[in-house]
Amino acid sequence: LPKLPIYILETGYFMIDRELEIALMQDGARGIVHYRPRHGKEFAREIRQICDAVYMQQNADSLKKLSKALTFETAPLIQSEKNQAIIRLRNFQLEQIVSVKDQQNVMIDSEKIETRFSDIIGAEGAKEELAFFVEYLKNPKKFLARNLRAPKGILLYGAPGTGKTMLAKAMAGEANVAFLSTEGSSFMNKYVGIGAAAVRELFARARRYAPSIIFIDEIDTIGRQRTGSENSRESDATLNALLTEMDGMKVDPKRPVFVLAATNYDVEDGKGIGRIDEALARRFDRKIRMDLPDKEGRKQFLTIKMEGLSVSRQMITQVADRSIGMSLANLESAIELAKRNALKAATVVDDKLFDEAFETIVHGEKKDWGKDVLERVARHEIGHTIISFNTGEDPAYVTIVARGSHGGYMQKQENNSPIRTRQELRDAIRIALGGRAAEIIYYGEDGITTGSSADLAKATSIARQMVCSYGMDDDLGLVVYSREEMNQPYLAEKIHQKVNSILKEELEKAMDELKASRSSMDLLVDKLLEKNQLSGEEISDILL
Repeated sequence: LPKLPIYILETGYFMIDRELEIALMQDGARGIVHYRPRHGKEFAREIRQICDAVYMQQNADSLKKLSKALTFETAPLIQSEKNQAIIRLRNFQLEQIVSVKDQQNVMIDSEKIETRFSDIIGAEGAKEELAFFVEYLKNPKKFLARNLRAPKGILLYGAPGTGKTMLAKAMAGEANVAFLSTEGSSFMNKYVGIGAAAVRELFARARRYAPSIIFIDEIDTIGRQRTGSENSRESDATLNALLTEMDGMKVDPKRPVFVLAATNYDVEDGKGIGRIDEALARRFDRKIRMDLPDKEGRKQFLTIKMEGLSVSRQMITQVADRSIGMSLANLESAIELAKRNALKAATVVDDKLFDEAFETIVHGEKKDWGKDVLERVARHEIGHTIISFNTGEDPAYVTIVARGSHGGYMQKQENNSPIRTRQELRDAIRIALGGRAAEIIYYGEDGITTGSSADLAKATSIARQMVCSYGMDDDLGLVVYSREEMNQPYLAEKIHQKVNSILKEELEKAMDELKASRSSMDLLVDKLLEKNQLSGEEISDILL
C-alpha cells in the first residue's frame, strides 16, 4: 500500500537506532513518532502535525494530477507600535498550471476570451444546452451523484456565418476549465497514422488538464462518411482514432473531456460527401442546428453594433427588414465597410454611409446605366411593389441603383411560415410577374425586356411545384411526379401546358391590378426616380 502513510512508534520500551531507521525508511515508512508517558500533550501535538502534513501532501498530489496550484494574495498589516507586521492571505483560488510544451495549445485563463453567452444574439436553445454542460464541467461530481452519464459533446451545424465559432468562444469564456481549440484540417496528413497520432495527443493533453473542453472547428474535414476506398485510408484512420478517444476506455467520468465541434454540413439531411459519419454523429449528446437570425435577431445585433455611431433607429429597422437570409457575419462586414469608408472620408458613419456599405456588401459596387434604363427599371420594380402590397406581402424596400448584374430590386418583409397555401403560391407567382406586367402596360408587348428572366424562372418553378409536387392541379391530381416521369413526352407536354396556363392567368391578373392602380404606380415611379430608393413606410404612405 504505497499511498498509506505509515509511521513507526518509538517508546521507552523499544528504541530505534539509526541503522534500523534507515532500513524502515527504505521500506516505505515516512517517519518516527516518539511517545513518552509523561509527555502526552507533546505526543498529541506531534500526531496532529503528522495528520496535517499527510492531509497537505494528499491535496498537493491531487492538485498535481489536476495540473492545478493554489494561488492567493498577500495583504500585510503593519503594526508600528508593536514593531511587527501581520501577513494576511486572501482570495484563495485554484488555477490551472500548464506545462511549457502545452502553453500554445491550452487556454486556461477564461479572461483571455471576453465573449459570454449574453453576447450571442439568438441561438437560445444552443446557449441553454451549452450552459448546462458548462455547469457539469465545473462540478462533475454533483451531476454524477444524480446518475447522469458524463457528457461527450455537442455538434453545432448550419450555414456559414451563423455564429458556431462565436458560440464556442462564449463557452470558453463561461467555463472555468481548460480550453483546447483546433481545426479538423490540422489532423490531415498524406502519411497514414500521423493524423491518428495527433488526435490521441490532443486528447492526452486534454486529460492532463481535465475537466476540459476541446473545440474542433470544421470537423467534417476528418468526420465525413467513410468510403473504405484506398485513397481514404488516412482520413478513416484519423476518424477511428477520434471515435475511440471520445468513447474509449480512457474516459474518466469525474474528469470529463467535453468535445464541442462545428461543421457547415447538414448533419441530418446531408447526402454523400455532404454527410457526417453516422458513428461520429452518435458520439455527440446533442446535434444543434444554428439557423440564420430572424428579423428581431438582426435588429438586436445592429442596435448593439451601432452604439456610438450616427445611424438612426429607422435605418437599423430598415436594414433588418432588407437583410433576409443574411448571417450576422454578413452584417458585421457591412458595418466594418461603413467604418472604413467613414475613415477614408474623414466623416462619421451615418444612415447614407451605412446604407451604401450594406448594398455594396450584398449586391456589389453601384453602376450608372443611364436615365432611360433607370426609368424602365423603376417601372419594372414598382410593378413588383404594387402587386406585393396588394397581396398583403408588404414591401420593405425598393431600389433602382444598379449593382452587379441587376438594375434594382424589391425586397418583401420576412415571412417565416413553414407552409404556404395554394393562394399564397399564386400570389407569389403574380408578384414575380409584376415587373413583366408593368413593362407591357408602359411599353406594349414589343417593349418587354430581358430584365424579367429571373422573375420568369422563379414563377415557373413555383407553378411546376404546384402541379408536380403539391397536388394542386385538378387534372393531374394528387400524384407527386418524379423527374423521370416529368421527362416523359406525353406527361411533359401536359405539365408544360398546365404551368403555362397558371403563368398566363396570373400575368393577366397582375396587369389588371396595375391598370387599376395606374395613378399610384406613376406616382411611385416618379418618387423612385427622384430618390433612387424607397423604404416600406414611404411606399405605404403613397399606396394607402
